Amino acid sequence: MTGLAAIRGAVDLSNRDLAILHDLARVRLLTGSQLERLHFADIALRSRGGIRRRVLNRLIALGLVTTLPRPIGGVRAGSAGLVYILDAAGQRLLMTQRPSPRIRRPWSIGSRFVDHTLDVAELYVRLREQELAGALRL
Repeated sequence: MTGLAAIRGAVDLSNRDLAILHDLARVRLLTGSQLERLHFADIALRSRGGIRRRVLNRLIALGLVTTLPRPIGGVRAGSAGLVYILDAAGQRLLMTQRPSPRIRRPWSIGSRFVDHTLDVAELYVRLREQELAGALRL
């Protein structure tokens, strides 16, 4: 095995795991709530949050994803409000599919950038939800 197949087999990534990584690469930042809407909507509501937390914690433990530091409380309180970003290993994994100019560790990001990027990510999530509902085709 070479490339993505070898890496995927070594860390046992599911299709959902890979879809999460691809969405993070596409929009850069996503909240736990946004990831839940994108990738866990098919799970019973009462189980959804716990499964999301376990999956994302596993991706963090593998070094594929990390969270941005956040203030205590506020608008993004709780695990659904954590902001997720690809970590260096996640970027490296995706580079096996398409080359990227360089791998960057997540850096200290200003609040304006985070707010803007999460607004764009919210638009992306809403469009994907409409696509899944059959209302449009992306």
